[in-house]
Amino acid sequence: MTNQEIGTMTIPGKNVPRVLIMDQVSPAMLSLLQQEFTDSFQLVKAVPGETATQAKECDFILTISQVVSEDMITAGDRLKLIHKWGVGFDKIDLDAARTQGVLVARATGVNAVAVAEATIMMILALYRQILKADSGVRNGTWPKWDLRLNNYELRGKKVAIIGFGAIGRAVAQRLKGFDTEVYYYDPIAASPDDEKRLGVRGCLGIDELLPLCDIFCLHCNLTEENREFMNAEMFSAMKSNAMLINMARGPLVNEDDLYHALKEGKIAAAGLDVFNKEPVDPDNPLLKLPNVILMPHVASATIDTVKLMARQIRENMGRVRDGKAVDPHFLVK
Repeated sequence: MTNQEIGTMTIPGKNVPRVLIMDQVSPAMLSLLQQEFTDSFQLVKAVPGETATQAKECDFILTISQVVSEDMITAGDRLKLIHKWGVGFDKIDLDAARTQGVLVARATGVNAVAVAEATIMMILALYRQILKADSGVRNGTWPKWDLRLNNYELRGKKVAIIGFGAIGRAVAQRLKGFDTEVYYYDPIAASPDDEKRLGVRGCLGIDELLPLCDIFCLHCNLTEENREFMNAEMFSAMKSNAMLINMARGPLVNEDDLYHALKEGKIAAAGLDVFNKEPVDPDNPLLKLPNVILMPHVASATIDTVKLMARQIRENMGRVRDGKAVDPHFLVK
């Protein structure tokens, strides 16, 4: 095959490395990818149920949110690199990749600004009850005094950032102008210089942060050890006026426990960009709560980030194609 049909485009692909695009993205997104990858790569659109066969004939796999399983990784000996669009690699079989000698990379730091800005936006939207204000203007109730007596400022609040990688640090950087007290929790401590520069304080354990902080922002990777670590026990230890922001991975939070904590007033609000199941089931009880703002996993979804992400992934794949080393900053160990 010398051409690969993708949406409405035909991409020349003779004797060039093949990239299997796992997700069913829009024609516009595919067009943008092709503009970035040019004719140096052949983009192949995944066909459900045939991905293992397709992977056997590809040099690279690009996944946004789809599983890259053992059978795909071990299908042949042509695959050289699996690249995650973004940073979360929990859907890639790392053991199989290591066994096969296949590199796994992610676009570390590329989406940090977009996710950090979305985090600040979510906090302010909850504190100022933007959804209630908007609907009140539209339906004629004009809730001026209700909002005046129930809105909050970010100034003076204590913020806990759970996971202090590129995104967590970008959030801390942007909180500096809001006169907040920022704490972080991460197995790997930041250097004293970084803590000073970012205006953050380390903490010995999550148990110290729960009764202390007003806002909890999740920016950590999902592992088997931290799955559903935000649960009923955690919510009970938090302030009743605390809020939870999850811009990381849905399974970090026990959704049933979160629903009851919000419904019963154990915590005040939540802003969620990610869920245990995506798209969210229409009967998910979180959808019925007025003290929750929901987004469809789009915290990093800006055209600025899309272009930067595509460029970085193409550069990493290009280095592998040319027999050069990929910057360890991007590699999953």
